[in-house]
Amino acid sequence: MFEQEQERSAQEKQAREDTENLLKELTTEKALVSLARERGTGRWHTIREGDAAPALAVFTSAAFVNDFIACKALECEPVEMNLKELFASFPELQRGQIAALEFDRCPRCADVRPMVQFSAITGEGDLLRWYAANLASRRMLVAKNIRVAVQEADPAKRLAILRYTLEHIDPGSADVHGEIAKLRPGLLPPRTS
Repeated sequence: MFEQEQERSAQEKQAREDTENLLKELTTEKALVSLARERGTGRWHTIREGDAAPALAVFTSAAFVNDFIACKALECEPVEMNLKELFASFPELQRGQIAALEFDRCPRCADVRPMVQFSAITGEGDLLRWYAANLASRRMLVAKNIRVAVQEADPAKRLAILRYTLEHIDPGSADVHGEIAKLRPGLLPPRTS
């Protein structure tokens, strides 16, 4: 139990450090998110948990939003914007009774992802921090799962870990796709000289 606590503390420390490093690289103009806009109505796709006000589904990559739309069979189209534009749209979203953002909702499970109330975002910098923390945490989880998969001797189990990572953590991870290609070279097109 002590070792688990140490590992959790080390992961939290690493996530904080990675978040700070991302904040040095990112700006609200450069950081992009994708939203799902309903065809026909033009409304943004929201997620509602119980009696809570709806949260805007925000995805940190095009792979996430495309996977979500396809998996849920939504009549939506992906729309990309930067964080500056997203922050500027808060008043309009609040008029539409949207009270929060939920980042990178998994379409295959009921786990609630990081959700932030608009009241907790007092400026663009706060929104950028939430974005960076989500990105850092996801990268850390992907790297951890790749390490576990690579150490797994059974190719079927290794593939299962990698597929789980794509389906529940990051559908666009190039590193995970690369590890799967190593296991299943026949899935890749032949190289041309």
